[in-house]
Amino acid sequence: MCTGSLSKTMVLRLLLPFLLAIDVAAEPSIGIRHGRISDLPRHLQLAKMNAVPLSAAATTIAQGTSFVYSYLNSHLNAKDTSYTENLALSITNPTDQIASVTITSSYANFTTINTIVGGGEVKTVAITPADIQTDYMDQYLQYAVIETKVLFVDSNVTISLIASNSLTAGGGEDKFVVLPICQLGLEYHVVGDESSHVFQSYQSTNIITIIATQDQTTVQMNYLYTAPTVLNRGEQLTIATYYTQTTVAVTSDKPVAVISGSVCGYGYYNPSHCSYEVLMLAPSSNWAKDAAYYKFQPEDIGEFMVLFEKENTVVYIDEVQVDGGPFGHDSYLIVGTRTGSYVRANGPIYVVAVGSSNSQNQGAPFFANVPSSSSFSQGPFIFSVAPTLDEQLNLQHFIRVICSSLECIGTVKVDNYVPNGLLFTRMGRSNSYFVDVAVKGGKHTVSFVGADTPWAPITFGVTVYGYGLNRGYAFTPGLSYQANGIC
Repeated sequence: MCTGSLSKTMVLRLLLPFLLAIDVAAEPSIGIRHGRISDLPRHLQLAKMNAVPLSAAATTIAQGTSFVYSYLNSHLNAKDTSYTENLALSITNPTDQIASVTITSSYANFTTINTIVGGGEVKTVAITPADIQTDYMDQYLQYAVIETKVLFVDSNVTISLIASNSLTAGGGEDKFVVLPICQLGLEYHVVGDESSHVFQSYQSTNIITIIATQDQTTVQMNYLYTAPTVLNRGEQLTIATYYTQTTVAVTSDKPVAVISGSVCGYGYYNPSHCSYEVLMLAPSSNWAKDAAYYKFQPEDIGEFMVLFEKENTVVYIDEVQVDGGPFGHDSYLIVGTRTGSYVRANGPIYVVAVGSSNSQNQGAPFFANVPSSSSFSQGPFIFSVAPTLDEQLNLQHFIRVICSSLECIGTVKVDNYVPNGLLFTRMGRSNSYFVDVAVKGGKHTVSFVGADTPWAPITFGVTVYGYGLNRGYAFTPGLSYQANGIC
């Protein structure tokens, strides 16, 4: 365990003329846990049929015309068929043209979907059947298997996508931003939930799926699966395991998509109940050297992971150097905080939020990117919140606006609402401030106050999240990542 010694005072700090923001001095982290993958097995069981042996530029926001993704399994108990899953894809058309969108799949039971989305509009499309989820109902638990449950989305104009997976019985859900193919990369580090090994009886399994976008793509992992595997377009390598998978590296010779998570993870510091966790990972080429985090509203203790790309990385949390370092490619940290933290390092890091619940069981585990200010953009961000009646009735929803400079405060609006500077809170010892704006279901836009704002050099970040009884989700739209070619 490592802790810093920081004050707990609150001070008011002048931000801009006539604008004030709450500056919460960073609290010490309540816990920093070190982890390495060296304890993982390099050899597990073999599966039958299609299984494989197991062994241990330019930048653009997340919009494009071609996408690829999958849904990880969220069916906790294969013996319980009293419920199923609602799979959905939210399509945003930020242009002033009509988008003609086609959704196809390599899965034989999927029927091609053709739809149109008006300019500036958002449409949510149901994805069926439920068994298009990878490793559905843990059919290949403790195995690696090549599947063909990949979904391709193509549009005639630029669009953005948010995928969601929720149980019809409630109690488990998450959402993630689907990256366009132009933003995919050649190296990723996986995230998972440590509780999977502890709660095997609940089938709280971790899942990884690696999706090929081109024929003859060779993929490889440095633990759990080490033999090179060749995939063709529309194929994916899926692994479901009880073992911890955090920071296992995935490499390939052609761009791939990697999605990882847990069927029903418990998180780390508030393990009262489990929930579905999923994230479409950012390639290491888009990692940064710092990130600012603040816990989400219902949480007693906020949680986040820190992963490292290079050896001999020194990391600081709220300007206190973390003991046990330097850290490397096979290392990771799990940090708990009652407020927020600023993480920086001398090498690239990947920071992922882990949702948690409070003592009244509000909220639930989920995964979400914690963006660096280097991946902020100028928007506008258009997206849908609570597209279903269930989410509108049973969850509270928030849009978090993050400003990495004082000049940003007062220049960003949520729909037609400009948050007062008094409402912004400092994120750890960073220069970033945030405000959470409560919203109802429907389409929302986060943008600068004026179309020709004088603050053009300023960028901002957005995180959308929601929570209810034993439920929670989060996603980060509009991140600016390196792109290969035209999106």
